[in-house]
Amino acid sequence: MTITSAITKSSVKDSICSPENRKHLFPYSYAHSTIKGEINYLRFPSLNLNKYQQQRCFSHTSTEPQFERPDHAVELFPQAAGLPWPTAVQAAAQNKYWEICINACKDILELFSQDETTKGLVSAGKSLTEITQKELARGFEHGFVAFAIFVYPFAEPRRAKPVADANAYVFILDGVVLGWHIVQEKFVSRMRPGFRPDKSSRTAVEARIDETIEQCDEIDRESGTNSARDMINQLVYFYDKPAPPKEYSTVREYMDYRTRDVAVTLIIASARCSIVSSVDYHDPKFAPVIQLIADQILLQNDIASFEKEKRAFDTGKAHTFINCVHVVKTLMGVSYEDALELSLAAQLQTETKLDTEIDRLISEDVLTAEEWRFVDGILYAMTGNAMGSVIISRYGGEKTRLS
Repeated sequence: MTITSAITKSSVKDSICSPENRKHLFPYSYAHSTIKGEINYLRFPSLNLNKYQQQRCFSHTSTEPQFERPDHAVELFPQAAGLPWPTAVQAAAQNKYWEICINACKDILELFSQDETTKGLVSAGKSLTEITQKELARGFEHGFVAFAIFVYPFAEPRRAKPVADANAYVFILDGVVLGWHIVQEKFVSRMRPGFRPDKSSRTAVEARIDETIEQCDEIDRESGTNSARDMINQLVYFYDKPAPPKEYSTVREYMDYRTRDVAVTLIIASARCSIVSSVDYHDPKFAPVIQLIADQILLQNDIASFEKEKRAFDTGKAHTFINCVHVVKTLMGVSYEDALELSLAAQLQTETKLDTEIDRLISEDVLTAEEWRFVDGILYAMTGNAMGSVIISRYGGEKTRLS
């Protein structure tokens, strides 16, 4: 998973998508390799699901497309562009309306940076005011705000904004350790079902949250689904998560906690909202595939963020080290290098199991075409998380900037 050639911003732009879509491209400026060098005993598996996604047909007997994808995305070819692609799943895409996502997040960051309440909210030893101001000052468009562009590539403009809003609220408010009750009272309470805002006395941040909720309610009324409201409900569920355990007895115990801690249910709900799907993903038939996608997301995310999080913990900038690599090292008594490789092996095993589960669903003819469209959407959300970890500055920093 090293960078495969001496790539530049220009070379990425020229080869990551078809020529007609270059005008829609996000400005790719970073390339972060989540694993340095090659691991001799690990090889990326060949997955059937890559063929199914390419054909838009999850079938063993046909190649005719089962569904259409909205014309709001740019199909990406990160490996052809020389990017260090960290997964065996190949399909990747980017939202055409990336500037809407960036501007929405910028607006929210600016409002939080100016809000009096945030001065008393502390995360990683700094006030939320300082954190949001720093994010705005350092090329924020290449930070967390870019994730929504890749995780939800099929969102139309009116859905891209509230989906990006939810993404921003997660990253800005997660991690607050001093003043969390204020976060709940002033911000999260406004997201709960049935909340009625008092427009005469609200702050600019509170009004912005209310705007997000109003837009979600409106697009649900128009589509006849509850997908946007469900997205907000999963955002609240994320904020209501318990504190992390001090230790874990198994990796599975860690994974079960981490699934909620990295907002995987929000990712699933947001993906459903972005493609305007009415599928009930709580149906038990989806449970295995969603669990495997959740596991892949958190494993890949933990591998990508490991160096950054370890450095923050070692230097005292972070008081906890919530990362699978650290858990594997602790439980197995191995080095961090070995734990990182074992975590990657677990990710690739998870992707192989996901491939097997999809083949099982095909063989048993369990899902309708509309339900396969939903599965396709959450698979793109999964690889969108991988794409984000590669091309943003959040994990690799300036040393990964392209010339």
